[in-house]
Amino acid sequence: MFIGKANLTNPENGAHVATFHQECESAHNVIVTISIKPTIKLESGQRLEVFAAGNATPVTSLHHSGTGHKSVTGFSGKSTAGCLPAGTEVSLVRNLGGPLGTLLVVLGKGIIHEDV
Repeated sequence: MFIGKANLTNPENGAHVATFHQECESAHNVIVTISIKPTIKLESGQRLEVFAAGNATPVTSLHHSGTGHKSVTGFSGKSTAGCLPAGTEVSLVRNLGGPLGTLLVVLGKGIIHEDV
């Protein structure tokens, strides 16, 4: 089993945003967990998504479909990209939804390393 971790930092100021964690039981059975600190607030229709470098499909995501704001401290799900190897760059982005749904704001980036 490969366990990967990446500390995601704001590319503008280097501040810690979140921690990416993946547990690879097999190449196609991978659980990804994102721990966010400080809390991120989403508005209705917005999503948080994790992308791996070179992959246009999110590895995992969280969509806020309710009304008002939602405070997010983390989320998890099955990886759509399988097990990402050590050395892969991952990014946490906010998708603004609605008419700006194609606009992605990079919140944090990091490189996966083996968590021993």
